[in-house]
Amino acid sequence: MSYATALTWLFNVGFITGLNWRLMLGSAAFPAFFVMAQVYFCPESPRWLIGKGRYGKAYEPLCRLRHTKLQAARDLYRINALLEEEASISTGRSAIVEMFAVARNRRAALASGIVMFMLPPGYDTFILALTFPRLLDAFTPCQYT
Repeated sequence: MSYATALTWLFNVGFITGLNWRLMLGSAAFPAFFVMAQVYFCPESPRWLIGKGRYGKAYEPLCRLRHTKLQAARDLYRINALLEEEASISTGRSAIVEMFAVARNRRAALASGIVMFMLPPGYDTFILALTFPRLLDAFTPCQYT
């Protein structure tokens, strides 16, 4: 996030016109569009496909990952065995109740929640906006001599 903020700030310095805010918003969209285009080429997770009963479709990406078809078949069998074991162990309680049943998980969830609620105000962006111009001033020649 901080790198994207620095990139947009540099964009802003290069173009001092009424388009500044549009260019800053547009520059943040380029990585998102790149990722959106790449998602089309990503295969589904073999574990998810096996869970849905699509063994043939799960076998294809495993064949691309492994050197031989025997290794892919072995992985397919292991994933299926693990899914069956998970289904037999399942207690029927919801995942949220299971997450908070252990004290260590409660503390980790609390810490993650605090970090999650610190991000929307843009604390990192605020600090970067204050320090980045000063850092660039150190590398630019003096304008007043």
